[in-house]
Amino acid sequence: MLLLPFRKRIIVKLMGSEAAYRTALEEIEEIERASQAATELGELIGVAVHHVGFFNRAESIVETSEGFFRVIGCVSNVRKGAAVSMLNNELVVASEAGVTKRYALIKD
Repeated sequence: MLLLPFRKRIIVKLMGSEAAYRTALEEIEEIERASQAATELGELIGVAVHHVGFFNRAESIVETSEGFFRVIGCVSNVRKGAAVSMLNNELVVASEAGVTKRYALIKD
């Protein structure tokens, strides 16, 4: 995290010490690294594709061994039993050939 020198001095003064500032930076970096890690959602069980809305937008419901997830778009050409994970609000479906497909998750 890059800060201008005068901002760093202000933050250090507000936090009380340089050590507290460094500890806070390390915690922020650890949280950022954790958010970049993929969360395993189990194996793919099934997919249902629906066309919703005024413009017939494609929306898919992906069923995994861990639960159900809604994504934008038509999920196709994926095999049952494929590994499914979540990374930065995207559903990632792995295939046997090593190719991964990414779909944007819909938050409810």
